[in-house]
Amino acid sequence: MPPKKAVAPPGTAATARSTLGTNTPSAEEDDHNEENGAEDTGYLWLPDPGDDADPMTLGQFMEEIKNPRDSYRKLQRLWDIVRTTSTTVTEKDAVITEKDSVIAEKDAQIEELQDLSALATETIAKARTARSSKQTDAPIFTDGTNPTFEGWKIKINNKLRENSDHYPTEKSKVGYIFGRTEGDAAVHLEPGMTNETFLTTDQVFDFLELIYGDPDRELNAREEYRSLIMGKLDFNEFITKFRQLASRANIHESNWKDDLFSKITYKMQHSLMPMRPMIGSFDDLVRQCRLLDIGMRRLNERMNRGGRGNRGDRGRQQRGGSSRLPNSSSTPNRLSTEEHDKYLKEGRCFNCGKTGHMSRECPDKNKESTNITEEIEETEPEQVKR
Repeated sequence: MPPKKAVAPPGTAATARSTLGTNTPSAEEDDHNEENGAEDTGYLWLPDPGDDADPMTLGQFMEEIKNPRDSYRKLQRLWDIVRTTSTTVTEKDAVITEKDSVIAEKDAQIEELQDLSALATETIAKARTARSSKQTDAPIFTDGTNPTFEGWKIKINNKLRENSDHYPTEKSKVGYIFGRTEGDAAVHLEPGMTNETFLTTDQVFDFLELIYGDPDRELNAREEYRSLIMGKLDFNEFITKFRQLASRANIHESNWKDDLFSKITYKMQHSLMPMRPMIGSFDDLVRQCRLLDIGMRRLNERMNRGGRGNRGDRGRQQRGGSSRLPNSSSTPNRLSTEEHDKYLKEGRCFNCGKTGHMSRECPDKNKESTNITEEIEETEPEQVKR
């Protein structure tokens, strides 16, 4: 059997010597170990960590426990070392745990202080910030006719959004909505307001929509959208109607440009046709239509002013340069001054020479004069005649 070494477990020898000084082997025990040929240091045999020796075999263990009393004493010393080491580690862990707990508590306090500081800073900033300027109140809603429910709802939402700091809670917003109702609408809302049924603005709007909303809103908008054409409408009025119906009918914006082109007047289509491939978007088409509409209206105004100013000139051209229309003093026979005075004294017609009627009532009125007058009337512009 190879020589045995009694080696303390690594890291525990010094502790054992310092804490177990009373268990140092006696001279009697040393003699016993020398008789067995073993180098006994007072510890149970263990392989030297520096050696390549295998762990204790069963035979070696049986050799060790031949003397039960000596083996018990060695096991007891080894147990004391293990217990001391375990106690030291436990105490260190307890100290570390306590330190971690203290650190965690301090971290929590720091975070709480930071939150309080941030809240104080935000509160001070809000106190220093001036309230938003008051926006125009939404109109009073009564029966869904004027204003309509949809239009009124949009204005209410705009008001509450722009003056959100004036109405910080849902309760204050609900109160504002109720304050902008009268008549039937207020009567419908009154029970819910009394019982505090309405907790949010959406609940108020949903309730009113059941009464005043159009259940066929999209279908009706689609029908009106299909039949919409510009006609004699001002373009700004027309495009406003177009956008409104397209939105209500849920027409996809990718179709707006082509639909708009098909609904404007023929003259505008004809004018825009050469540049249509260069119009990339719906907004571009709206811009071009607006410019064209303004230009065409200005040209029409100039033409109307010119037509009224040239009315007399066209009449003179038709009469061969005369600046006066045929009248009672213009006769086909070109009366002399003497004849004119004679006819006047005798009360004769300057046209036929007969008595009993004036020249403008003459049954034989000059045919040439009549034809000239009719021709002049036919050449007058329609705008002037209207």
